[in-house]
Amino acid sequence: MECDYIFRTFDDEAYKFSGRLPVDPKSTFAPGEFTQRFQIIASALETIDITFTEGIDWQAFFQSFQDLRDSRPNEDISIQGMERKGNAFVVRLEVEAEADKAAIETEVKQRYAHQLAALEAQYQERLRLQSDEIATYRQTQSSLLHIVQTMAEKDSISQTFHGPVGNVAGTNQGQMTAYINQNNEAISQLIAALRASAQTFPPEQKDDVLMELDDLEGDLSKPEKQEPKRIGKRLQRLIAAGTAAATLAGGAATFSGNVNDFTANVLELGEKIGLSRDEIQP
Repeated sequence: MECDYIFRTFDDEAYKFSGRLPVDPKSTFAPGEFTQRFQIIASALETIDITFTEGIDWQAFFQSFQDLRDSRPNEDISIQGMERKGNAFVVRLEVEAEADKAAIETEVKQRYAHQLAALEAQYQERLRLQSDEIATYRQTQSSLLHIVQTMAEKDSISQTFHGPVGNVAGTNQGQMTAYINQNNEAISQLIAALRASAQTFPPEQKDDVLMELDDLEGDLSKPEKQEPKRIGKRLQRLIAAGTAAATLAGGAATFSGNVNDFTANVLELGEKIGLSRDEIQP
């Protein structure tokens, strides 16, 4: 086939052709050039242009393209090229001449939208987990700050009130009631500190401690239940719960420190109530 030149468009209003090839009006196609150009134009009919007007997520696209190839194993589909036009991207897929181009184009777009939604869900889940971690961290820091403040107040109070030391003979109910009345404020402060410390314990030990503290406060508020043996057993169970919590925590440094403070508070609480350490420690 021989051709000197062609026009690509026709202006209806001016009633004339335009878009000449070759552009130079004095030049013509070299021998065989028109045939090669015609073959290139014909081959374009065997491609599919996928346009992404709002940019492209390459991870989502390549996964959707791989899924497309997996769903059509007998069709030779490949990426011929990529082109950027302003903010838009055009991906050109090369397909077989007899391929259902409309179906392939629709499937690519659907799979791409599905991958985008999946990636967005993963991103939102990561944000949620990070938000939960931040909230947990802030709650822990708040609890620790409360413990420090309570300990500071407790140290100030302990300079004024002093419990019994080394009372090997044991404590009777009358003595205990007297100590409870005398150190009522300090006892309340120590119980508050124990409740705060329990917030860092594993769930089971936390529940045990809070339940035991509720019962202890009930006993301390009723003179008929202020029995040294009963109160001592409650304090022993508190120490045991703290020890179990430290064991489950695997010896974490910050956690172990909290448990040490917890045990010290239990022992001091016993002294404020009127019990010796021999009557408290398991």
